[in-house]
Amino acid sequence: VRLSAMVRTWEKAHYPHPIPANPLIALIQERMAEQNLKQKDTAILLGIDEARMSEILRGKRPISMRLAKSLRKNLHIEADILLDFA
Repeated sequence: VRLSAMVRTWEKAHYPHPIPANPLIALIQERMAEQNLKQKDTAILLGIDEARMSEILRGKRPISMRLAKSLRKNLHIEADILLDFA
């Protein structure tokens, strides 16, 4: 019982729930769901490779200006959101 209490305390300190998500990534995922697009389909639509798309969705890769323009055009993501969270 003590060990599980210690683990819970440690997890709350190091892995708070819910983990805050980048609103831009959440919006990209929402638009993908709305259009019934898989990650590979979205990558093709945006003109990038699937590995890069994966890195972007995991927050491991920044969004370039070219990609931001493609997100605005193809997924209809507002420019102010792109500027604030890219």
